[in-house]
Amino acid sequence: MDAARAGEETTAGRLGSLLGLDSAGTITPIGRLERAGPVRRVRDARERRKVTVEVDERAVSLGRPHYGPLIDRAVYPLRGYDEREPAAIGNFLRGCGRRRSGK
Repeated sequence: MDAARAGEETTAGRLGSLLGLDSAGTITPIGRLERAGPVRRVRDARERRKVTVEVDERAVSLGRPHYGPLIDRAVYPLRGYDEREPAAIGNFLRGCGRRRSGK
């Protein structure tokens, strides 16, 4: 959902990298989520081998009451920052994630 809000595409590989999982560890849960309905895999019209993972709008609507207030509380303090400060915070958090995953 974060990627969609940022206007970015999410592939299984990118998702796996962010979660610290290998290909099989990512593809299996994506398949389960797709069968359950909250996500779908979409083939790129230009490059047939590229497949993105998209969150269904119904899943977003169901999650909004639970996660929306949390997201708002997390994003609100960033409104007064210039564009470099959130980027620095993001780099820091990604570094923490890489350290946690051993990368």
